[in-house]
Amino acid sequence: MSMQADVGLGRRRISTPAPARRHRSLDALASMECESLESLFASAEAFPMVALLGHPRGRVLAMPGFDRGVASHALRLLHARSWWPWEGKSFAVRPGETEGGGTNRVLWPRRTGVFPFRTYQVASVVDGEPCFAIDYDVPENPPRVRRIYDEVRRVDTDLFLGRGMRRRQNGERALVLWFALDTSMQDVPVTIPTR
Repeated sequence: MSMQADVGLGRRRISTPAPARRHRSLDALASMECESLESLFASAEAFPMVALLGHPRGRVLAMPGFDRGVASHALRLLHARSWWPWEGKSFAVRPGETEGGGTNRVLWPRRTGVFPFRTYQVASVVDGEPCFAIDYDVPENPPRVRRIYDEVRRVDTDLFLGRGMRRRQNGERALVLWFALDTSMQDVPVTIPTR
């Protein structure tokens, strides 16, 4: 799409690019089934760590086995509610560093950060392409939480798609859920643990 702009030379017009416009939203991603989210993730792009700095709003999108029918509809409604405890994730990285950190924001019973993580760029365990890793294998977390490992890619302006996975005993990662982060909607900050 382009816009026409007068250049002050009579009737001559030139085409200029239209401003960046989002094509997807949290609601649009939440309407997708796991298979479609997998395809979208495969075609999505890597991004610099600073793109996620701050306190982006998050939403659980889908879970394997619960992404169709009545169960899917109920889960999507539940995760979209303002009173749903998980609000998103908060991210920080020091200038010039190749690794950052963050925490999950929850509102239960008050807003706080839980389950800290470290972040870094890596080749995806799924397809070998570049992605942003969210790794919960840090000493502050209990053993069950330390098995969580997420991979994130950008799917649209300010919109990021994540694969939430669990490390198995054999080292493989199993998909647990899909989530999204929207940096155009920044939530109330929480303290991010420093490493």
